[in-house]
Amino acid sequence: MELSKNEEDYLKALFHLTVEREQMDTTNSRLAEFLNVSPASANGMIKKLGDKKLVNHKKYGSLSLNEEGELIAANLLRKHRLWETFLFGTLHFSREGVHEIAHQLEHIKSDELVERLDEFLGFPKRDCFDNVIPDKSGHYEVEPRMNLNQAKNGVLYEFVTLRDKNPSARDLIDKMGMVFHSKVKVVQRYEYDHSLDLEIDGRLHHISGKLAEIIWVRRIRRV
Repeated sequence: MELSKNEEDYLKALFHLTVEREQMDTTNSRLAEFLNVSPASANGMIKKLGDKKLVNHKKYGSLSLNEEGELIAANLLRKHRLWETFLFGTLHFSREGVHEIAHQLEHIKSDELVERLDEFLGFPKRDCFDNVIPDKSGHYEVEPRMNLNQAKNGVLYEFVTLRDKNPSARDLIDKMGMVFHSKVKVVQRYEYDHSLDLEIDGRLHHISGKLAEIIWVRRIRRV
């Protein structure tokens, strides 16, 4: 099926919202906000994708991908994350510089190119931001993650990823010494401004609620 770049972008956005964020149904307004477009534009595109039997538009406005739509979206995400990994790890682009270029490259249609890229990189399971890379069959293993605003006080977590590629946000966590697998614990919350006292690998830090929203962690399970 031939799809435009814009149609592919919408499918990938729906994948982010429904599969990666484990909200199996989303709405037109959430999709429009995610893509920074008007609700009317999003609604028009959803109608097109629905006509192509890639999106389910359910009663009361809920949206989801059908099997074929999810497979196409997972393949786009796979290409995007392989290209990001190549650009960062092999060509030494900065972290903040890889996203837009990978977004352009993900629309290349050659399956052979993607498979050779995957082989060249050593068949990585995660990209340079530690996000899961779907396999070539479209399988995507959802991990139980949450941001720090959702984390419980006193429970031990490990840092997984930063859900914002803004370099200033990356600088903030670098200054705190937070790296992949850093041990993180919420010590105290402040209702007034939603800021947190946070223990990172045994060191105490104070962060804003805005930063906590984009720091994603997973719980460390005791054996």
